[in-house]
Amino acid sequence: MKIMRFFLLLLFLLISYSAAIEVYYFQKLKDQIAEIAFDHLEEDLLELTEDISILISDARNTNKIFKQMNWVVVNNQFVDEVVIQSPAGIIYTTNAKLILPDSDAHLTLEQARIAPQKLFNENRILSHQTPVQTRNGSSSFRVSFKTNNQNYQALLAKRVEAFILFFILLPFISVVVFIAFLRRYIVLPLNRLESYAFNHDQVLPHFLIGEFNSIYMSMKKAFSGLEQDRQRLFQQVRSDRLTGLPNRLALKEYLGIQVAQAQKSQSAFALLFLDFDNFKFINDSLGHDKGDDIVACAAEVLQSQLPSNGFIARVGGDEFVIVIPDYQSQTQLEVLTQTLIDTLLGLNDCCQAGTPVSCCIGIACYPTQGKNYIELMQKADIAMYEAKRQGKGRYHFYSPELNDRVQKNIALDQSMRQALQNKEFVLYYQPKIDLKTKTVVGAEALIRWIKADGEVISPADFIPIAELNGFIVQLGEWVLEAAFLQLQLWAKRMPDCVLSINVSARQLAEPGFCEYLKSLLVKYQLDPSKIDLEVTEYLFFDHSVDNLKTVNDIRAMGFSISLDDFGTGFSSLSYLKKFHVDQIKIDKSFIDDFDSESGAIFIETIVKMSESLKKQIIAEGVETASQAEYLQSVGCINVQGFFFSKPLPLPEFERYYQKHKPAVL
Repeated sequence: MKIMRFFLLLLFLLISYSAAIEVYYFQKLKDQIAEIAFDHLEEDLLELTEDISILISDARNTNKIFKQMNWVVVNNQFVDEVVIQSPAGIIYTTNAKLILPDSDAHLTLEQARIAPQKLFNENRILSHQTPVQTRNGSSSFRVSFKTNNQNYQALLAKRVEAFILFFILLPFISVVVFIAFLRRYIVLPLNRLESYAFNHDQVLPHFLIGEFNSIYMSMKKAFSGLEQDRQRLFQQVRSDRLTGLPNRLALKEYLGIQVAQAQKSQSAFALLFLDFDNFKFINDSLGHDKGDDIVACAAEVLQSQLPSNGFIARVGGDEFVIVIPDYQSQTQLEVLTQTLIDTLLGLNDCCQAGTPVSCCIGIACYPTQGKNYIELMQKADIAMYEAKRQGKGRYHFYSPELNDRVQKNIALDQSMRQALQNKEFVLYYQPKIDLKTKTVVGAEALIRWIKADGEVISPADFIPIAELNGFIVQLGEWVLEAAFLQLQLWAKRMPDCVLSINVSARQLAEPGFCEYLKSLLVKYQLDPSKIDLEVTEYLFFDHSVDNLKTVNDIRAMGFSISLDDFGTGFSSLSYLKKFHVDQIKIDKSFIDDFDSESGAIFIETIVKMSESLKKQIIAEGVETASQAEYLQSVGCINVQGFFFSKPLPLPEFERYYQKHKPAVL
């Protein structure tokens, strides 16, 4: 209930109570006036009766009697006429023309004392009879007053006027004044304070009542603090705590405004999605605190390279989104994007990163490639992953063709999962050859996808997708199961065949991987020395501490480990020293370049390094006789490649093995 309504209700109750009291006292007032008038009448009537009783016995006292009667009429305002009667009739009267009513209209003093108002309301005669002694003996006479109702009503009216003035009008005026005062100095200030509570931008005038000024100042101080807290919270929920940059929510709001402005002005803007390369390795190798320092430093240097109207937000651990309004051309975007990439490469100068910091950037443009936040982020993200697919430190513009490829990959991802259930995956085997003896010393198990309709899906198409979406773990488990089963079947017919099985870094980093390998050994009753697990250099960069323990545990079980695709990543002697691998595989890209001076130097260096580290060496991708002869000349004896055999289905590999197996001594 509002305060004005409360006061009005209280006022109504007070008025109702006052009205009831006034009605009661108004009736009391009429009774009091009637009693006062009766008292005057009674006093004069008794006094006159007493005087007349003395004078009436002598006729000579007639003038005195009239004098007494007239005195009463003149001095008592409630007496209109005086009449003295004997049993025989009227003896004296102040008005000869007066006609007295019958006896029913007469009231005695006793009757009038009980109900004095009857004397005036009903225009009665007040009479008093008294005995008197005359010459003729005992007799009686009656003195009557005809009441002056007009004077009584005038007095009553005067008293009523005073009553109304002092008990109705003045209280009413007081109430009105009180209400006006209440409204002006209490209700209105309270209403203003209430209004200020909802709109505290307004400035309130000075209040007459000091307490309201204190309340106003307290509210002003409180609202000022709340506004500061609100602004601080507004900024906090829209700011990244580490870098101070806007966050994803702020980016979404900004893009909403930017889209509206671009629609109105028919302009364009570009959205750049930036993601660090191998940032997980930085966190794991240098620590998360150092990783945070690098992110904060990157935010600062990236912001310094933007045009004045550019906007940058951090939307993830190592992800930034940059918006460039009103760009002039694609060339401008290319120059800016390359500048950002180069700037991050030089990040070591400002924060001692200790390792190169590269990034990939995907670019989508409004309105041709997206018309809202979701579309632009999705398209830029697609372009960024395409840049990552091409390598590190690259950028890529979104295109419809790229989207088609992404949609194709999505469909391929779904088909790949279904293919595992439909048993469409099979293992092929590529022989490993000893160049000296030209015999098979082992094989590499390679997965192939052959659909029910006979269509063959290349591993180059589905393996990268499986790596990205995590399906590589489930797929890798199938490969291990199938390979271990095949080794069990070969135990008697091909006991000397060593089988190499590819294990992804992601699969190896799975919790419980070593226990899983142990369970397979027990299940298939295999000799682990006949199994070689091939891993890539990326094993060194992800969870290196955990992976080092896993590698050591695997070797302790009796498995051998080969380092696949050596030289294509960040190969380092320190990694080879830390991770105890048994064999190094030279990548095909270097074998293809063997006839160049730099290529030959690189191959010979790897071979000599392997010999120094007492590692076995094998070359993959050997496709010509000259390549095989060269490798044998530099000391690389074990090779595999199309020159000797392509990957073969199981029956063909078994026949090939039987034909080229080592001689039994």
